Amino acid sequence: MAFEFATASHWRSIAFLTLTCLVLFLPGFFTIPPIDRDEVRFAQATKQMVESGDFVDIRFQDDVRYKKPVGIYWMQAAALKTIS
Repeated sequence: MAFEFATASHWRSIAFLTLTCLVLFLPGFFTIPPIDRDEVRFAQATKQMVESGDFVDIRFQDDVRYKKPVGIYWMQAAALKTIS
């Protein structure tokens, strides 16, 4: 019955689809933090990598940082070199 009502006209179909998408999307949208706490560590490790010139031994402060592939740091460093 609800499906027949929603598909009776083009505008009802659009409204039904939009409402369904909002109901399914918004609860997850508000439970995910906007910035991951690890992003700051990535940025600092990339900054230290560029400042030291050592593009192989990735460090965050004095600790080694081998948790992610080195390509992520290299891409961030390339973006940093491009804009500065």
